[in-house]
Amino acid sequence: MKRDPDPVNVPFDAGNGNARERPASVWSTSICPQQMEGGLSIHADIFENGVCVCQIVLSGDFESDAAVQAALTDRLSRWIDEYKQRGREAAPFQTF
Repeated sequence: MKRDPDPVNVPFDAGNGNARERPASVWSTSICPQQMEGGLSIHADIFENGVCVCQIVLSGDFESDAAVQAALTDRLSRWIDEYKQRGREAAPFQTF
């Protein structure tokens, strides 16, 4: 699949069921997909209240845009849940 390499700012629904109803200042992401040999590499920065708290790289050979979105949503949701459980003091900026 071909991807536009320009980053896109995307509001992220962190589990409350509706991204439009969540406070805009809580969680957001900046996503930059890049085509690579054998698949796609997605670099995502996760922001909490406008502060970058993590960078995640997800790569693979995805069958469709829906598969990319599902994999990225799952990974971001799991990271945010783990971050909340650890507490902010125990979780400095991280790169995965």
